[in-house]
Order: sequence, then C-alpha cells, then structure tokens
Amino acid sequence: MPASYFHFEPPMVRFLLQNGEPLILVDVRERDEYAQGHLPNAINLPLGTVEESAREVLPDKTASYIVYCQGGRRSALACGFLCEQGYTDVIMMDGGIDRWPYEIAQGR
Repeated sequence: MPASYFHFEPPMVRFLLQNGEPLILVDVRERDEYAQGHLPNAINLPLGTVEESAREVLPDKTASYIVYCQGGRRSALACGFLCEQGYTDVIMMDGGIDRWPYEIAQGR
C-alpha cells in the first residue's frame, strides 16, 4: 500500500520555510499560471507532466516536497501519484496559492 501524504496549512509551510527546513516547493499549475505568480523558489511541474517528469525533476524520493496548485484539486492528484511512486515525504499545501497571503514571485 502506498504511503499517504500530509496536509499543511499555508502558515505552517511559511513557518517551516522561515526556520530553514529543507523543503522543496512544487507548483503543479500550468506554466502560464506559474509565471503569473508562484511561491518563491518553487519548481514548476505541471500536473500533466508529473507522471513523465517526476523522476527527473524530483529525483530524491526521500526529500520533503510541499506540493501546491491554485486551490487544491491538482495538488491532491499529484501528491497521490508521488506517493504511489514511492516518494516518502509528500505534503499538500491545503487551499493552494489561493490561500497563500505571503510573498509571491513573478515570472518563470
């Protein structure tokens, strides 16, 4: 049975990032959505490419990945897939970027 993923609220994600936790942010929205605004230092891995690109883009299956999208649906799908593929520390940011009231980076 694949591992399940965790759910963190945006304030918890921000707290962990500010305290130097080694988290990798993964934005699973489309490239144009990412360009309009994303969490600083996030990797863009659109949901439609997760299956074919996760192994290359996210090579360490033991790293801590925070996955988010616009509101939560796409990130839930991506988190489920990553867990099925053996990733062991997958965290979904509940509510996606819609609920992130902090700094947003622009561009690609």
